[in-house]
Amino acid sequence: MLKTCRSALFIFIFWLGSLAPSHAVEAPGAPALWKAEIGKATVYLFGTIHMQKKADMWRPADLPEAVQRADVLFLESDVNDKQVEIEVASFLAENGAYPSGESLKDHFSSEEIAQILQQTNNIGLPETVALTMRPWFLSISLALYSFFSQGFDPELGADSLLDEQFRDADKPVLALEASLAPLEIMAAFPATEEKAMLLQSIEQIAIADTYVAALYANWQIGDLDALNTLLRDPRLVSPEVSKVLIEDRNRTWMAKILPLGDKEQTVLIAAGAAHFVGDGNLIELISAAGHKVTEINYASRDRSSVAE
Repeated sequence: MLKTCRSALFIFIFWLGSLAPSHAVEAPGAPALWKAEIGKATVYLFGTIHMQKKADMWRPADLPEAVQRADVLFLESDVNDKQVEIEVASFLAENGAYPSGESLKDHFSSEEIAQILQQTNNIGLPETVALTMRPWFLSISLALYSFFSQGFDPELGADSLLDEQFRDADKPVLALEASLAPLEIMAAFPATEEKAMLLQSIEQIAIADTYVAALYANWQIGDLDALNTLLRDPRLVSPEVSKVLIEDRNRTWMAKILPLGDKEQTVLIAAGAAHFVGDGNLIELISAAGHKVTEINYASRDRSSVAE
């Protein structure tokens, strides 16, 4: 449940725009990676995707060996805490649906309701359930379906795979924020913002396959310009949403990132790719704090040779 919800946040960020451009993949590459010198520490920063397809998936072994030997891994949140799964389920039960007696029909026109139900029926979501869901949570459900229908799996997300590798090596895996933090942000959106999100989600469905494919392909080769357009371009993603879900969280995370330099250690920070592009990205913030950050060019293995 937690991995799915965390994945949904990443999906939701780029799902909110109008028609997105298709970006051709012209050259081989690897997901973006940076090295920061923060005080006594060497900190690697890796932009992840929270779902992958098994056939051509990225694996931790694709990273340079020096990165794999990091002493500690920081993820956005703890993806393996069973108590957190219970807390997330409880939060969604309390905040993902309208109070008794209230439904989407109280906030959307008859025409809009018909459009919404057409899409929820397509994914097999019962009308009685869909109508009671808060717009932000229903938007997530629609976005997730587009990924699941194309074979994407949250268990194969880059951060989930890194979490498994570090735990198997008995290395600490820590969190940049409380697991409920992003969900709390979304649940607190004003009703007008929620409504706009859901309507935009409905509009996106027609081009979802192209958009998802473009995002995944450009993440795999580390095309930051393309990712910036797909994930952070204000013409495609609401600046207000981008600010609270990306920029504000980045600034909050800096309170944990900068003290890493207090001791000699090698750290790997793995967070969604949206946190490394656009205004207020982590690379920009760390550099502005006076620390040297260098992008690392490395060759990823040929995934086609190990497709399963």
